[in-house]
Amino acid sequence: MPDVLIKLAALPWARRRQRLTLAFEEVVVSLVQEMPIRAVSRRVGEHDTRLWRVVNHYMD
Repeated sequence: MPDVLIKLAALPWARRRQRLTLAFEEVVVSLVQEMPIRAVSRRVGEHDTRLWRVVNHYMD
């Protein structure tokens, strides 16, 4: 089996080592201002723990 080379590229729309894009995080933050995090979690299909990390990042 040949060696595999994996390259990582920096993307302008994503924070480093994050699975979510900045645009998605912006949507989450705006929704959290209007409804509980559990409701946002169900609406966007992400676990509430991940959403809390997003919210806490922008609240610091």
